Order: sequence, then C-alpha cells, then structure tokens
Amino acid sequence: MNHKILASIAVFVLLAGAVGTPIMQSVHAVTYNEAAEKKAMADAKKAADAKKAADAKKAEENKTSIKPIITPKQTGDFTQALNGKYHGTAKWDASFEYYYKDRGSYHEVCQYSGSIIVQLVRDGNHVTGNVDLTNYQLTGAVERSVCDTEAFGFDGVVDVTIFGSGFSGKVGLLDVDGQFTSDLLRGRVSGDYGDVAITGEFTTNRVN
Repeated sequence: MNHKILASIAVFVLLAGAVGTPIMQSVHAVTYNEAAEKKAMADAKKAADAKKAADAKKAEENKTSIKPIITPKQTGDFTQALNGKYHGTAKWDASFEYYYKDRGSYHEVCQYSGSIIVQLVRDGNHVTGNVDLTNYQLTGAVERSVCDTEAFGFDGVVDVTIFGSGFSGKVGLLDVDGQFTSDLLRGRVSGDYGDVAITGEFTTNRVN
C-alpha cells in the first residue's frame, strides 16, 4: 500500500512539473515584456526631457544673442533739418478707370518720373512749404495719349509734423510721410484726386 501511495505521489509530482513549467515560462515571459515596456517608456521620456531641455537652452541662447537696433547718429545741425530748399528726384503713378474709343472701359495706370523741388520753413515741430515737380516724363501707360493729356502729379502746399527723425502730414490733398537727416529728405505720397489714385516716392538733398 505504501508503495502505491509513493508511486502516486511520484506521478503527481511529475505531472505538476510538466504542467508548471510552461505556466512559469509564461509568467516569466509576461514579466519580461512588462519590464521591456517600462524600460522603453522610460527611455522615451528621458529622450523627450533631453530634447525639451536642449530646445529651452537654444531658445535662451537665441534670446540673449539678439542685439538692439541702434539708430544711426545724426550729423550736422539737426535743428535746421526740414528747413530750406531741397532738390531731388521723384517717381509716381496715377491710376483710374477710363473709357477710350478704341478700347472701351479699362483701368489706366500712368507712370511718371522727374525732378522735384521742395521749399520748407520749420517752426519747432511744424513744417510748411511747397512741392514743385519739374522736367517730368511719362515712363509707362496703357494708352500713352491719355496720360500725356492729363499729366497727373503731386505738386502742392506742404503741411507736416515732425516726430523724431520722421514726419507726416499733407502735400496738397495727398498724404505724405518719410524720414530725414540734417541734409537728406525722402518720403512717400498717397491719396486720391477725385477718382484718380496717386502713389509715389521722392528723395532729395538740401541745397541751402
């Protein structure tokens, strides 16, 4: 009887070992996979943190490397700027809708260039004067005869206000703004004469 019991126990132990081995292998495999996943997640987080730190460092370096814009120092008697007579060149466009006998209705753009004379009187930050366009010529048009006949320009009375090294105001009915130094004056004009839109720019130097 004892021999039978011992034999049964031996068989049971063998069966348990045969079944337990795959189960333990499965448990070990699951444990290994979980550990591998955790390691991969940890490595990914470490890499993301390192990239974030590098990006922050680069942004800080770029921030500290930005240099302030320095306005060029004005030379000459700056208090006399925008006061006196200026000569230079100008170019401008005049655009409008037009009806031409051989074309019908169309959008005309007349392009001009020429000389400009600016006479200014300054009183503090207020400047008045006149603009005269001379020796100008037509440089471009859809129908040249239309632009030659009309000859649009931006001559007129000047009334502007100075702020720093800039100015803005009016030339005739047009808006004008620009910059100046003790001897240089340059600016832009824009606006409408009725149905005609004018845009232009000019550069001049003081002659007295």
